[in-house]
Amino acid sequence: GTSPDGMQWSFTPRPVFPFHPRPGTEDLGPVGDSQAMMVDQRRRRYVAFLRGAGDDSMWRMTSESEDFIRWTRPRRILDILNDEESLYNNNGFVYGAQYLGFLTHFDRRPDTQSTTVRLLTSRDGDSWMRAPATEPLVPLAEIGEWDRFQIMLTGAPPIVVGDRLYIYWRGTGHRHNKVAAEFEPRIDADQDRRMMSIGLGTLRLDGFASIGASYDGGTITTVPYEPRGATLHINVKADHGALGAELLDESFEPIPGFGREDCIPVVADSVDAALQWRGAEAIPLDRLGKRIRLRFHLMNARLYSFWAS
Repeated sequence: GTSPDGMQWSFTPRPVFPFHPRPGTEDLGPVGDSQAMMVDQRRRRYVAFLRGAGDDSMWRMTSESEDFIRWTRPRRILDILNDEESLYNNNGFVYGAQYLGFLTHFDRRPDTQSTTVRLLTSRDGDSWMRAPATEPLVPLAEIGEWDRFQIMLTGAPPIVVGDRLYIYWRGTGHRHNKVAAEFEPRIDADQDRRMMSIGLGTLRLDGFASIGASYDGGTITTVPYEPRGATLHINVKADHGALGAELLDESFEPIPGFGREDCIPVVADSVDAALQWRGAEAIPLDRLGKRIRLRFHLMNARLYSFWAS
């Protein structure tokens, strides 16, 4: 569908991805329900996230377009791990120097029959993987709550509001109920199937994941890269600890003036703290003329993200 003002819409006579492709045509399908869209600002394209039809209904596929008219043939991007799960829907969005996404994950076991939202990650927007987390991004609610059994993505990326991310989802208090008839009375007798609501959760900016160290300390070193800014910024929780950093060349040798002993430790809980080195104020990061590595030193601190600007 297209619209000049977001209020009045017109639609193509046939779907872009039909459920029943016409024999002998270039129809792209078969495609079932539960689709989402990504506007890829980094690569200037549109990406459709699709659910297959028939035998492919538990898999996720993708197709892309530069003009929103001509689309590539769908290809599979996410697989199920076992017969106890199904991948209902997913979206994607540009986040920092990579892509993140939300996955609506369906637990098919007869006694569970629930959906939760999991986190996806991608470096290029083409190859996707589940984030290695043991807990859902949005967990099921407690007994008696409106989103007790089903939590599903809305298709929209998170919205930045100050130093928080706003994440919306749809939820219900009843199970999905895609099970054999003999299970129906046991799990569905007390479920009100008429209700579905929208929920809002908030997350710290960049708070999808972090790397941390306790009071015994720890370090993490990046791969080599070329800074594209004069000042290094970090999102860190170190108000009861400290974070310092040093710059290394590609051979892991310290860069004079940017050693660990030169760094002014950050002792703060901040989504945007500037890293500074004593005596190096006159040397902008992007004027070093070389690819660098960053080595962070953490003590009772969590590092969420870093960037140069």
